[in-house]
Amino acid sequence: MNTLLKISLCGLIITLTMTTGIYANARTLEKNVHEGANIQNVSDAEAWLESYFEKNGINIEIGTPEYVDYLTDILVFENDKTMKKEKEYDDIKLYASEYLSCLNGPDMIVDEEKEKMMLNTEEQEKSLVQIEKEATKESVETENKNSNLYKVSVASAANKYSDSNAVKYAKKWAKKRNPRYKSYSSDCTNFVSQCVNAGGKKMNTPKSIPEGVKSSTNYWYSLRYQEWHANNYIYRWRETTSFIRVSDFFTYWEKKGIKKANYSSKTKLQNGVAVGDVVQLKNGNGKWFHTIIITGGSKGNRKYCGHSSNRLDEPVKNISGAVSYRVLKF
Repeated sequence: MNTLLKISLCGLIITLTMTTGIYANARTLEKNVHEGANIQNVSDAEAWLESYFEKNGINIEIGTPEYVDYLTDILVFENDKTMKKEKEYDDIKLYASEYLSCLNGPDMIVDEEKEKMMLNTEEQEKSLVQIEKEATKESVETENKNSNLYKVSVASAANKYSDSNAVKYAKKWAKKRNPRYKSYSSDCTNFVSQCVNAGGKKMNTPKSIPEGVKSSTNYWYSLRYQEWHANNYIYRWRETTSFIRVSDFFTYWEKKGIKKANYSSKTKLQNGVAVGDVVQLKNGNGKWFHTIIITGGSKGNRKYCGHSSNRLDEPVKNISGAVSYRVLKF
């Protein structure tokens, strides 16, 4: 058993046996809804995965681009048959949705020297029970908005959207990265934002644009510029989280009054979406974790493009792990 996992489990046993509970950590007292699992929180999940990778000869390091692709594939395609036999499988999927939903935002620490992306300390200590509660709350809030699913505002109509131009861009860059934009380990929303921009939706910037990544759902942009560094010009970017992060992308366009729709099955999704629509995926009781764009096929048999485990005209029917879908109809 992984050493970190042993330590975590020992700490859990000691905490639960304290009679007064005064010094107990709140997260260890919460009942894990997945009975019999050894994973209580995000940190446990990563320790378990490290042990799983080692046991099964999988050469993947936590936080790397390969790790992001692995988590994405588990959630979208459920393609690790060995993992599916583990009793911790549902817990790992819940953790994966949390990890991917936090990418490219304030909950991540970027180690550029090692090219790794890690959750911050607070996120590491978050229990799976808490993650499920947050996801459930988000689902309820979404349901409460369903009466306004097809309301369109003047703001959304300001820039016309060309489905064909968006799809043309998607197919060109589905298997590679456009150097005009910063490339991320979790690049799915960044890629789809580029497609939407190519389709005619203009970037929205403040008068004064800060350097680096700005946490914002009021503006939407990704701007490259040159900076003199060590006798050379290098590229830098000014961006908003709404351009590169799953949840913030949705919130930004929701504020703009873009048409929305929610589907609870792939069948309903494929009968309801059209070419050029943007789709976001949710795993079970987890968070919204992935963004794709519909690029072809016919009603009932759609295809899509996406980054983070790059896909070009992948059949939507191959998606197996998601249970909820929300659509933005530009």
